[in-house]
Amino acid sequence: MELSQLELILVSLLAICLTLMVLARAATSRARTRVAALERMTEELRAGGVKRAELEQERRLVRLFLREFPLFMRELHGKKKVREIPDAMISFVMRIFEPRGAVVLMRRSPARSDPDKGNHLIAAASDGVALPRGTVLRSDSGMLERVFESARTLDRREFEQSVLKTAGDRAVQTGFDADLASPIWIDGESLGVLALSQPTKNRSDSRYVLELIAQTGAVALNNARAFNQIRSAADIDALTGVLNKGAMTHLLERSTERAREEKSSLSIFLFDIDNFKNYNDINGHVAGDELLRLLPRLVAESVRSDDTFGRYGGEEFLLILPDRAPDEAMHVAQKLRGLIEAQDFPFGDKQPLGRITVSGGVATAPDHGRSAVDLLRAADAALYEAKQAGRNRVLCAEDPRQGSYEEVPPAVPGETERDDLKRIQGIGPAFEKRLNDLGYFSYRQIADLNWPQMIMLADELKTYPERIVRDGWMKQARELHAEKYGGESTGRAAAGSAAGG
Repeated sequence: MELSQLELILVSLLAICLTLMVLARAATSRARTRVAALERMTEELRAGGVKRAELEQERRLVRLFLREFPLFMRELHGKKKVREIPDAMISFVMRIFEPRGAVVLMRRSPARSDPDKGNHLIAAASDGVALPRGTVLRSDSGMLERVFESARTLDRREFEQSVLKTAGDRAVQTGFDADLASPIWIDGESLGVLALSQPTKNRSDSRYVLELIAQTGAVALNNARAFNQIRSAADIDALTGVLNKGAMTHLLERSTERAREEKSSLSIFLFDIDNFKNYNDINGHVAGDELLRLLPRLVAESVRSDDTFGRYGGEEFLLILPDRAPDEAMHVAQKLRGLIEAQDFPFGDKQPLGRITVSGGVATAPDHGRSAVDLLRAADAALYEAKQAGRNRVLCAEDPRQGSYEEVPPAVPGETERDDLKRIQGIGPAFEKRLNDLGYFSYRQIADLNWPQMIMLADELKTYPERIVRDGWMKQARELHAEKYGGESTGRAAAGSAAGG
């Protein structure tokens, strides 16, 4: 049957359409294959680029670490104060890892009043975390405590797995949400923990770098501690084991100078044991010596690390409190007074108050004076008032503007004689010049010094009052004055010499 021309056209069109469909399907298949191949190539290129970027970042971090680590070691081992080392560690960690936060926790020293104190960690330095210096972390199942106890570096994943294995519960962080923590330990002793959270600069060897920083810090801490022990051996009172008077006097002078330069507050707490003579008379001097060993140890264990505590006399003690206002210093003083009263010291029930107690005075620079002598004088006056008020109490010094303190005597008006002050043994040319600068020219001025004036003069000369007494400046001045001018000096000279010697 012959097809019409129209039918032939339709058949031809249908054949063309089928051919086009086959061709289109083949082209689509080839395109999809090509797209898939291109996508694979793109992924490979992208992966290669990421890997190259990661390698480049790792190289930059290595270069940064190699450049910074020697500087860090030099800075760390140049620190002589233990409390400065954690700050240096935190600063270096923040530069190397750029974490969200970092903290150095140190082990607290055990105390007789709190035997469990040695199991606590205290924040020694931090950055970017809500753990200010002095924050105490109690012993629990937290990651930081686990690192401290095991002396092993842990990351968050390892910690959570270990807790799930041992406790069968969800791991809970306490105090600081750490991602990586390393122990600070040396010679088998765990000193603390260095930890960081959310480091921006992740390294393949982050745990080893953190361990190296922690161990370097441990060596520096150990060296600084040994250095301080050696340096302070000569400054330690043999009986009580705390700083002696010479060291305390020197440190108080340095502290007042620093407070003046920094325009900051500085407080002192001067106190002594109530009725100590009665204690010695009834119980004997052996028991008295034992009390002088026990009480300072209790106080030393109860004050902050940046406070300075020492023996300032027979049964008298001094506590230097930097950056403390009068109300803060009074709070510390009252806390210590209560702590001592609550302690069950041997033979305390034989004392007039039925307990071992102390009385003391608090003074603050610049409120009650700017020099070490002014502070001591103000605190001593408050201590005397506390004794008079019945003992077992602490009083704050009064505003010096309400009292009347004698000033160091100036040069006598119209006096033209200039004596050779270096003839007084112990003065010499250097001291003579400084005395002249202060307005001292004659023997009579030196001979007329009383005890408070001599203390003020010693402070101006940056020497110790004991040296002036030891060398007998006032006595020599009276003798030289009598030799040169004839007769005795004023009656005030004799009183001053008696008070000073």
